[in-house]
Amino acid sequence: MKLKVLLVLCALLLLSAFIAERKEPITIFMIGDSTMANKSLKNGNIERGWGQMLLGYFTEDNHAMNG
Repeated sequence: MKLKVLLVLCALLLLSAFIAERKEPITIFMIGDSTMANKSLKNGNIERGWGQMLLGYFTEDNHAMNG
């Protein structure tokens, strides 16, 4: 009986991945200090903020100013 319930739950989880289609994009708001800033890479600057590393995975719409 437990196996049947587990199989049904797994099937529902798998099917829900195909049914749950989002129409609008997901928005991530990031607020923080200089540790997440988008820092310049000019002149051999090796400092990176952790927020800067996320830009490779998302579309940027940055309205903030560093400082």
